[in-house]
Amino acid sequence: MSLRGRYLIDRMKKTLNNRLRMPVPPYHKPHYWEAAYQSFGPEDSVEWGGISLADLSEYEYQTLEWDSTRSQTNDTSITTLGKTLSVEPQGEEDEPILMLGCGNSKLGEDMIQEGWRGPIIQVDVSSRVIESMSQRCASLITNGHMNFIEDDATELSAFRSGMMNCCFDKGKTYR
Repeated sequence: MSLRGRYLIDRMKKTLNNRLRMPVPPYHKPHYWEAAYQSFGPEDSVEWGGISLADLSEYEYQTLEWDSTRSQTNDTSITTLGKTLSVEPQGEEDEPILMLGCGNSKLGEDMIQEGWRGPIIQVDVSSRVIESMSQRCASLITNGHMNFIEDDATELSAFRSGMMNCCFDKGKTYR
């Protein structure tokens, strides 16, 4: 199944809610992602959910307070991606940002272009996409702004505890 197909199924599931049971692709299996990226080259990119850095630069959110019996929604607020990550663009110091399930998104490249110093360390379970992204971003890797690591985001075996202060998963953002 293509990334676009996966996206459409997820959108349909969200729309249909619990009215209809639909099959779920094996997202947790590395071979699924290897096959999904098989037809993509280094210059190709797919922005999950159509979400770009511009969409995340300033956005609204609701704060939820939970108690033992129910959730309560507070006021809607506006914030920026930098405040959410506690790492602002044009910061005075390098601050590593761990991006989980990077796929072939251009979000990390866009962040560097917009002033985040990084390094942005992008992780994906697909060796194919890590190889493609490493080719596409070779100059960013050379100058220390970016790195790519093949790893499972549910395990992060390539990282020691406390190594990162900032972790981001674009796949968990929705419009």
